[in-house]
Amino acid sequence: MNIPFEPNIFGIKLNIHLILEYLAFFIAFRYYFRLRRLTNDQISNTNRLSIILGAIVGAFVGSRLIGYLENPSISLSADHIVQLINTKSIMGGLFGGLIGVEISKKIINEKHSSGDLFTFPIIVGIFIGRIGCFLTGTKEFTYGKETNFITGMDLGDGLMRHPTALYEILFMALLFIFLKSISLYTKKESGLLFKIFMITYFGFRFFIEIIKPNVFYVFGLSSIQWLCIICWMYYMTTIKKLYRMPTRNYTYYDYTISLCPTCLKRIDAKIVFEDGNVYMMKRCPEHGNSKVIIADDIAYYKNIRNYNKPSETPYKFNTKTHFGCPYDCGLCPDHEQHSCLTIIEITDRCNLSCPTCYAGSSPTHGRHRTFTEVKKMLDTIVENEKEPDVVQISGGEPTLHPQFFEILDYAKTLPIKHIMVNTNGIEIARDFEFAKRLKTYSPDFEIYLQFDSFKEEALVSLRGANLEKSDRKLWKISTN
Repeated sequence: MNIPFEPNIFGIKLNIHLILEYLAFFIAFRYYFRLRRLTNDQISNTNRLSIILGAIVGAFVGSRLIGYLENPSISLSADHIVQLINTKSIMGGLFGGLIGVEISKKIINEKHSSGDLFTFPIIVGIFIGRIGCFLTGTKEFTYGKETNFITGMDLGDGLMRHPTALYEILFMALLFIFLKSISLYTKKESGLLFKIFMITYFGFRFFIEIIKPNVFYVFGLSSIQWLCIICWMYYMTTIKKLYRMPTRNYTYYDYTISLCPTCLKRIDAKIVFEDGNVYMMKRCPEHGNSKVIIADDIAYYKNIRNYNKPSETPYKFNTKTHFGCPYDCGLCPDHEQHSCLTIIEITDRCNLSCPTCYAGSSPTHGRHRTFTEVKKMLDTIVENEKEPDVVQISGGEPTLHPQFFEILDYAKTLPIKHIMVNTNGIEIARDFEFAKRLKTYSPDFEIYLQFDSFKEEALVSLRGANLEKSDRKLWKISTN
């Protein structure tokens, strides 16, 4: 195969560089959309589209501007306008796209970093595009100076030159592998992957310019090399961070004991501060790492410890300490507080099948507790607390219990200061007489209603049913 490679099909000479350039755009965009589908993108579709448009405009302007500055001897006459438009630089496109993105994000007030999703598609696009540059040989200004080095090639003018496009193809392949290998590390900081790509690629291009036959220099450096320096200055904070002692992206605060969310085994946990929130970081030997937010205000979380006081213990404990928390719960003597609010579940059954139900309740799940069982639970609470502060009657859906009102009648005979019923309110909205009877248990009685939205989409998503009519009836009842 000769270079320049100019295939001829049915008498038509194909522009292989243009074909591969369009192919690079197509494959890069398809790769980007695939990555976005597989990623939990924090940026909305509308904002992401605005960012892409900003990148396209910035890349168009930047590629033409830097392309012209590589050889500004071209006059800006009408005869050279077409030549100027066709003169473009991937370096200018990248940096112009970066500026375009930052301007777009400023306009739409988008705070999240957006570059990571573009990183690997850009590398793939450059890789394919540079194949076209290499095959075009000296017809494109992507070749190197004359050389006697072993890699020297005849790129179409009869001289042995550095195949700089081929060097770049190899570099992009290695860069792709390198960035993939550190992608887990870069996930700790949004946008870091793209920053490392820009710093590394512009570094490579700075040095590859040394072996290119440039004709325009400013203080001994080509236009591309000056652009590389500008890029490094732009990312100076990141460069300093990469070369200093690595730090974690959170601040350690405390140590505690928790449970694995999968197997419920007791495991160690860290309390850490990150991005203004308080998290619990856990690691189970069997199921790996997990992380949950426990507060969204660090100052408040730290301040609440100033209000600790000696614990108020129950009058009676129900279990002995054998294995430690949480396996002896009941309450055991190691428990540091009495029951400020006690929940008793009188049924497993529910008239909804919510996808988010932490109790796993449904119309067919479990059973109703017998009246005798419920009385025993209430009596135990009184034995422990003497005068319980708050008792919540819960489930499942407690209003479905066939002896619901008998349970309330019995609870009102006990020295409980305040009784609450946890309910989705469907029975109350369906039967006005049911609602009127509940009112007779006042004072010191409260309906603890579930309410999510008046919007059908939200209700179906959260509750598996459209409860808008029930919610509006409850709203009307509560305001009368």
